[in-house]
Amino acid sequence: MDTATIIPTMPVNVFSDSMIDAESVAEIPQQTVSHVRPWIRYLARATDVFLFSLIVGFMAGMFAPSILEVPTAFLNLGILFVWIFQEAILLANCGTTPGKWLFKIKVRDREGRKFKFADALNRSFSVWLKGMGAGVPLLSLIALVSSRSKLKRDGITTWDEEGGFVVTHGRIGFLRSAVVVLLLVGFVYLIALGNAMEEQEEYGIISDSVQSHETHAKSTQSLLMEIEEAPAVESEENNHDVQTDFNRAIEMAERWLESQSDF
Repeated sequence: MDTATIIPTMPVNVFSDSMIDAESVAEIPQQTVSHVRPWIRYLARATDVFLFSLIVGFMAGMFAPSILEVPTAFLNLGILFVWIFQEAILLANCGTTPGKWLFKIKVRDREGRKFKFADALNRSFSVWLKGMGAGVPLLSLIALVSSRSKLKRDGITTWDEEGGFVVTHGRIGFLRSAVVVLLLVGFVYLIALGNAMEEQEEYGIISDSVQSHETHAKSTQSLLMEIEEAPAVESEENNHDVQTDFNRAIEMAERWLESQSDF
């Protein structure tokens, strides 16, 4: 007698669904930041802003020196705002910035591609506002501390999470580390030099003001002395004229008496 044996099998759709779930789980780590290095990211951005400030200062000194007369605080705010657009252009065309290249930081979308300009501009604006507090001193400090806490806690910043951006870090070699140290030393030196020049200018202004006041006081004093001496001189001259006239009158009187005695 023929018999048929029925072997239970797993449904194909269940197996395929489990494979898809496994693949999606395996892709999750690839969409997150591979390393959490807030200080490296901050130094990279500080390097970008520092180099951009040098270029702006050089160009302004060559073609528009009057811009350098703007107070330093407002000038820094303006440079930081203009950097938004320059960073977006670099990210959209080159895929990196000088600071990110030096510190071996890559920023890509979820598919590993370079940004479109609109996405790059959106990210740069978010970093400027949410990460740097638009450069306003106290607000900037609060924004930096908050962004660092978010990155350390969740492994991703607010702007990267909202835009779906992926930040990865590479190993920084000895040569790049040496360049970084030189840039930091140069940055600190230029800041100290700028502060010294500002103090010297303020001291020069104060010295000029003091000298002008002293000159004015001396001129006023000399003028008063001339005014005081002028009547004395005139009085002496007047006295001298009176004395001369008096002597002449006496001589004439004596001569007249002598002429009278001869008769």
